[in-house]
Amino acid sequence: MQKKLIYFIFFLFFFFSATPKSDCNENPDQPTGQAGWPMFHQNVNHTGAIGEGPTPPLKLKWKFKTEKDIASSPAISQNKVFFGSNDGNLYCLDVETGQLKWKFKTDSWVQSSPAIYKNNVFFGSLDNYLYCLDIKDGKLNWKFKAEDKIYSSPTVENGRVYFGSYDHNLYALNSNNGDLIWKFKTEGKIWFCSPLVTRDQVFIGSMDNYLYAINKENGKLNWNYKTGNVIESYPVYYQNKIMVASWDHFVYAFDENTGKLIWKTKLDNKICSPGAIMNGILYIGGWDKNLYAINAGNGEIIWKTPVKDRILISPTITEKFIYFGSLDNAVYAVKTSNGEKVWEYKTDGHVGGSGSSIAIDGILYFGSSDGFFYAFTGQ
Repeated sequence: MQKKLIYFIFFLFFFFSATPKSDCNENPDQPTGQAGWPMFHQNVNHTGAIGEGPTPPLKLKWKFKTEKDIASSPAISQNKVFFGSNDGNLYCLDVETGQLKWKFKTDSWVQSSPAIYKNNVFFGSLDNYLYCLDIKDGKLNWKFKAEDKIYSSPTVENGRVYFGSYDHNLYALNSNNGDLIWKFKTEGKIWFCSPLVTRDQVFIGSMDNYLYAINKENGKLNWNYKTGNVIESYPVYYQNKIMVASWDHFVYAFDENTGKLIWKTKLDNKICSPGAIMNGILYIGGWDKNLYAINAGNGEIIWKTPVKDRILISPTITEKFIYFGSLDNAVYAVKTSNGEKVWEYKTDGHVGGSGSSIAIDGILYFGSSDGFFYAFTGQ
């Protein structure tokens, strides 16, 4: 009996020692462990963070020319990179060569960032439609017409597509067929704000100055909070806190369930840029031409790094570096530890109208208003 007990204890020790540790954070809905970069800011929680990324200095791997400027953030899946352009197309390129796989033409600008879910690509257009394409060949599966333009990037989770529209509505659609499940009407236009999805709720900001928390199942209001101005940026989730920025110069943190204000931090100008978060630090840019590192627990500013023009888009975080673009036409890499600039690259147009860069598998991808989509590799 004693020998069997020793064997059993040894078995348990070996089993748990050999079991790999989970990469999941406190929210099981956040797919941080999946391959690729399947949607705007990587996951349904909009953290914009990934462990490994390219190490500066970077060098150009390839670039691809579209017919107009690019204001869409890319998504990556199955060795393909997807992004929209103001020439009305959604593009699919090979991640290694930059060669065109296929493109799909809409009737207006595509500034919405694509989302990949179960071999489908979802994105919106200023022609009022939300599209679902086959990832293999770009063939149309279905499309849904909103009542106004769609700048908002869709978030796809558990068979539902969530997105906002200039028609004031937050929509939830069936991802298989595009059928409407519910819609929630705000009092203002929903611009670039992409829905944040947690266990039970969907969060969206509106140009009516409110942040809304909506029941994920039935589309009913749980709570809202009025800021002092427009909410253009999307909210970010971290440890039961919802963080969002406003044109009123403040960054806010709320209790996810009650909407109670936990902290707010004032910057020197309005904030269009959404944040990105890793290891308890929120990184966010502003109209005051600074990138900030803010303690997500208490809202204290840790450091700030100036650039030559406004930062309107969200940064992308790797373990050691932060990548972001600016209206000064440059893409920057700074250290996560102290904000020190270590690399920059100038394009012939601004990098930061609305599309963010992404850094994954040793490559940095981003678009510019010069019409080019770029891929850079690290050391």
